[in-house]
Amino acid sequence: MEITQAYVVEQAQRFGQKVDVFGFGPKDTEVMILLEFPCEADSKCHVPLSSTAGNIVFKNLEKYGIKKENCYITCAIKRKLAIFGENVTKISNTELNFWKTIVNAEIQQLPNLKHILILGKYALEMMTNEKSIMDWRGSVLDFGEKYDKTITFNPTMLFREPKWEAIFKFDLYKFGLVVQNKFVPHKIKHLINPTFQEALKWIYKMHNDGLPVSLDIETMHNETACVGLTNDEHVGMCINFRDAKDHRYSVKEEVALRKALCDLVSDPKVKLVLQNGSFDDSWLGFKDRFPVFKSYFDTLLAHHTLYPRLPHSLGFLTSVYTTHPYYKDDGKTWKEGGNINQYWEYNVKDVCITLACYHGLEKELKQQGLDHFFFSHVMRLQPHLVNMCVQGVKVDVELKNKIKEDLSQHLVSMRDKFQDLVDDCLGTHIPININSPRELGILIYHYLKLPNFHDKEKTDEETLARLQTLPQANNKIRALIQHFLEYKKDMKFYSTYIETKIDEDDRIRCEYKQYGTINAPGRLSSSAVLWGSGANLQNQPQRAYQMYIADKDYELIYFDLKQAEAKVVAYAWGVKKLIHAFEECAKDPNKDVHRMNAANIFKVPYDTIPSFDRYTLGKTTDDPKMDGVTTLRYLGKRCVHGLNYRMQADRLAQTTGISLDMAHEAFTSYHAAFPEIQKAWKATIDEVKKTKMLFNFMGRRLFFLETINENNLDSVIAFKPQSTIGDYVSSIIYDVEEDPKFPKDKARCLLNIHDALVFLVHKSVEKEMLALVWKWANKPININGQEVVIGMDFKISKPDEQGVHRWSTLKSLDYKPEGG
Repeated sequence: MEITQAYVVEQAQRFGQKVDVFGFGPKDTEVMILLEFPCEADSKCHVPLSSTAGNIVFKNLEKYGIKKENCYITCAIKRKLAIFGENVTKISNTELNFWKTIVNAEIQQLPNLKHILILGKYALEMMTNEKSIMDWRGSVLDFGEKYDKTITFNPTMLFREPKWEAIFKFDLYKFGLVVQNKFVPHKIKHLINPTFQEALKWIYKMHNDGLPVSLDIETMHNETACVGLTNDEHVGMCINFRDAKDHRYSVKEEVALRKALCDLVSDPKVKLVLQNGSFDDSWLGFKDRFPVFKSYFDTLLAHHTLYPRLPHSLGFLTSVYTTHPYYKDDGKTWKEGGNINQYWEYNVKDVCITLACYHGLEKELKQQGLDHFFFSHVMRLQPHLVNMCVQGVKVDVELKNKIKEDLSQHLVSMRDKFQDLVDDCLGTHIPININSPRELGILIYHYLKLPNFHDKEKTDEETLARLQTLPQANNKIRALIQHFLEYKKDMKFYSTYIETKIDEDDRIRCEYKQYGTINAPGRLSSSAVLWGSGANLQNQPQRAYQMYIADKDYELIYFDLKQAEAKVVAYAWGVKKLIHAFEECAKDPNKDVHRMNAANIFKVPYDTIPSFDRYTLGKTTDDPKMDGVTTLRYLGKRCVHGLNYRMQADRLAQTTGISLDMAHEAFTSYHAAFPEIQKAWKATIDEVKKTKMLFNFMGRRLFFLETINENNLDSVIAFKPQSTIGDYVSSIIYDVEEDPKFPKDKARCLLNIHDALVFLVHKSVEKEMLALVWKWANKPININGQEVVIGMDFKISKPDEQGVHRWSTLKSLDYKPEGG
């Protein structure tokens, strides 16, 4: 039966649906294009892909000889769906199945059909039962079957997320290969459940063949379940230590296999290739006591070096650098059917795909001139960060438990007092759960009748602080809000920092990530470790510092770069008065750069600027009204920090707490004092619009696939200063630890705290380590041909009453290097 427009409308009316578009095209075609649903323009003319999105599709397909008039074009859902921001109206499975019957009927009318191009989520779900278009795009399914399916985005997505245009075009290129019969699927032979001899022979083969070796581990029940190895992207072995019921090797055999694996990863001649190798390296180092090894190539970090604003998962890399379809769900779905062999085959896929991605990525790094930076900085840094994770930071468990007990009791008292304050404000007893945002919203906006400036009843810190200042908030209400804010602060400290799980050796660990910051690549981020303990150690509040201690007979050496980003801004953008301020302070340590900047900004004498940020009653003022008031020094400091990066006056007022009028005055004064800054903004924007890329002063690239607009300008402006300092601080870790004079067994880098580092040092090598840290933390950066020393604040820990060196007992050090 022919599927006419009248038939489709009749069926849709029976189902209670309207039809906005109809399929069209020659019935003898080999190519079908299945769009998930019509856009507004498509609906108006009742033709799918009739808009600008359609033009993008066919302009690219014509490169491969695929013409619109030779394709059958239809929609999975033949009615327009509303789009709210990034979200599309959801439809029921019942409706999806109805439309599927229509599409299947259309397919039956195409006897020569060989290829289907799937555009978007609902088309994907209809044809494959899969739902994640971000995972499955780039895949070619059922190749060699009756008809294959190539998957990519709905082209309208490119208008919302322009950075995906290059990937979309690549997917269409892959479809072109399929249609032209040039597509070669990536096939993999899985070697699983090897005998002891087979496994040992394979390890020796990897060790002796002289080829790059891809390695990947899988875990189960918080233990290492298997190790995958290959030096061939089409065949790999999973050495699984267990099956579904028991261990596969005797203790003696497993020891021999692990020893052979240790020898393999420890051999500097073996070029190890991994995806997110920090995980495998730190897991094996901590859980299995392997030595921390140096990977030759990490595919995740390579892709981040090339394209920091794109995803870097192995699933994504698979779609770009191989012809293998998406498979990453296999690592989870095996549990549903209980087929553990699927898990081992998944491990083999990982190592083979990783090796294939390595071949493509290494070629791209060389072609784009980023190979030297990648190998000499990114890969050089990785084992040092892994070692910081594996070694961990010692915790004073007794103190941690005492803080937990005391704070727990304090929080109970605070909850009781909160209820008393609520009753006092309302004049009656109405129970309010202090931990319930909903109940707090009812209290604030209904019982206390404070004005609501938002669509929702928000009770975040910023909103409540604003409500405190309103005339409708009397003293009792202000006291209530202030008490709640103090409670939330203590509660966050308790839940986020005190209850953090530490490892059995009484150490806390974090994973340092080189790829964790999208807008400022080069800066490290950190998180809890993947075996379920630890925390972000870069953002610990000062009150937590006392819990982190040096090992017995060890102490802590710390440095923090001084006004690092501002100094890069000054020299990179040629800001003369800023440069002068930094140079004067370098000559005279008693001068304060923040006071000098404030004097320049507000055109007042240096000596009239206070040396502190806020007035304190009884110390710097006797006037109660001045207690807590910010000074020009503070405002100058905040201006330098924020106004360098396109912060506007309203945001300055919000972040500093000053009036909007004062913020406008500060904004105007700042840019009048430092006119080079806004000129540098324009030059930077012009550069990136022209070249689509920027480089920091350490050699890292920020590459934009999308159009530069207001949404990404702030990250464009901030990139060079922020990224340069991030890479600079990280480089100091390996500079110190690879220095010939570094006492390897008696010192190590303990923590990265953004612009600062903490080293754990045996007291016997204090002198040597002070010299090394000072030497490398003062190495110059070449900024536009000028060698610039950032400068630093130096500290060393002092023992407390119990003789323990803590993070909290760091004291300033007036250090003079020998001969300096």
